Amino acid sequence: MKKRIFWICLFFCFESFIACAQPTEPDGTVTLYLGWTPQFQFAGYIAAKELGYYEDAGIKVKLVTIDSAIVDDVSEVAKGTYQYGVATSAMLLANPDVYDVVTLAAIFQQSPVSLITLKSSGIRTLSDLRNKRVAIGNELKAMIVSAGVPLNSLQIDGKGTAFSNLLNHQYDAISYYITDKEFLLGNDSLNYRIFRPIEYGISFYGECLYTSKAELDTHPDRVEKMLKATMRGWHYAIDHPDSVVQMIIDRYQPGIAYSALMDEASTTINSLIIPSLFDLGDMQLSKWQATNDALYRLGVIKNEVDLGSFLYNRRSVEEGRLLKRMMTIVGIATGIVGVVLLLLLFYNRSLKKAVELRTKKLEEANLEMDQFVYSVSHDIRSPLSSIQGMVNLMRMDEGQVEQGLVLIEQSVRRLDGFTKDILDYSKNARADVHPENVNIKNLIDEITSEVQFSESNLAMQFIVEVEENLSIFIDRWRLTVILRNIISNAVKYRDREKTDSFVRISTEQKPGQIVLIIRDNGIGIGEQHLEHLFDMFYRANSSSNGSGLGLHIVKETVHSIDGHVQVESEEDVGTSLTVTLPSHTVA
Repeated sequence: MKKRIFWICLFFCFESFIACAQPTEPDGTVTLYLGWTPQFQFAGYIAAKELGYYEDAGIKVKLVTIDSAIVDDVSEVAKGTYQYGVATSAMLLANPDVYDVVTLAAIFQQSPVSLITLKSSGIRTLSDLRNKRVAIGNELKAMIVSAGVPLNSLQIDGKGTAFSNLLNHQYDAISYYITDKEFLLGNDSLNYRIFRPIEYGISFYGECLYTSKAELDTHPDRVEKMLKATMRGWHYAIDHPDSVVQMIIDRYQPGIAYSALMDEASTTINSLIIPSLFDLGDMQLSKWQATNDALYRLGVIKNEVDLGSFLYNRRSVEEGRLLKRMMTIVGIATGIVGVVLLLLLFYNRSLKKAVELRTKKLEEANLEMDQFVYSVSHDIRSPLSSIQGMVNLMRMDEGQVEQGLVLIEQSVRRLDGFTKDILDYSKNARADVHPENVNIKNLIDEITSEVQFSESNLAMQFIVEVEENLSIFIDRWRLTVILRNIISNAVKYRDREKTDSFVRISTEQKPGQIVLIIRDNGIGIGEQHLEHLFDMFYRANSSSNGSGLGLHIVKETVHSIDGHVQVESEEDVGTSLTVTLPSHTVA
């Protein structure tokens, strides 16, 4: 017993030693590295500092705006030079030290990173970037790939993003923050064309607050207080942008006019934070996973990041903190109550098993419902935020109205498609099966004609190798849902670099069964995604604008009519789905 108490005391001495070893300022001040000149981009942190919110939480905070000696601010936070930092999601995930940092909150729900060109360059679409000189980072690379433009067709430089490099024609297009309007105010904005990743289905988080894992492990209370005080500062900045702008001018002298900072505040709040649609600091696992997948496909990261340890989990931290506080008491009490606990555990073992058996299905249902509601809310809000962002952009630049209307229409169609997927999912789960004789070839012809009509200028061949009179006794609506989702996916994920894109649909007849095989030569699916492909809301392709429900609906619908579905795929080669259905009537 004495030996156990000795080791527990030694553990807490070691914890205290580690805590004292963390590199803070001599007076206990922690540093928050912003990495840029003070402007509304950092309004919440400035408000929390100047209004005393950090002090109210018992933390002394020093804001470091920019340090010319710092090359990699994420690495500096990871090794403890600074305790906290601000960076975009793409910057964090692509950094080699990503495994040593933890993201606390996503302040900007949309990234401010955009691509800007001079209209005089003749670049009207992203396809026009071929053979052009561009200064861009990973997020814009993902946008360009999503638009079907090979990166090797561009002359890419990750540096040289100064606005002057665009004006002097050193580059044809550069990376640009949509909040940095001070560069455009003195010029005619009609001379510029701006491309935002969100317009091409690339939705990354913008500025995020993050810290090191060492800081979280040794000072979990301070991390939580830092986060709460920061959120308080951002709430104030959103509600009182004029006061914070004046605060920035009076106390930080950024050399930016009041009107320019107010313009930045409007864009930051309405197009990036978007408080009307998102909770401040909200982080969706599915969105982080999509960013992770996009960077992985670009080859920027070699191994996908473990998001479970990369994203801050308040509950697990609180539980860990409570556990540490209770360790000494538990250690002393264990010897006294150990026998009693063992008896209780033995007695309750059978009861626990019975309860677990009964509640397992309920827990699974609750988990699926939580995931469903969480993902549905995000997938409905995402196109809405795109619409709102484009409306704000159109207000600022009348030259963007025509392009904005096209993109708004695309968002509305995306929302409409998602709604249809939800209705299909619900109907399949609730509606009775009503089998009838269905001519398979006629149904396939109807669906392919429908897809071709909805996709203008679709250069894709549909090869239907099905007997004219082949029929199956089946629920027609459900078979339509299955085929439409699979064929639509083949079209959506075709390889746009191939000139001979095709979908081949064939059948095989077996005793009591009909097998449908749908093959394509599209972009294919990586092996690491195949086992999750039929999961609800799973997106194997980071550029997907779909709901993530399509193949899950296929699986559930096939199962509802006593069939089964299999998939085979290879990246850059194509995909094959085999649907085996029972057949009681074959003509």
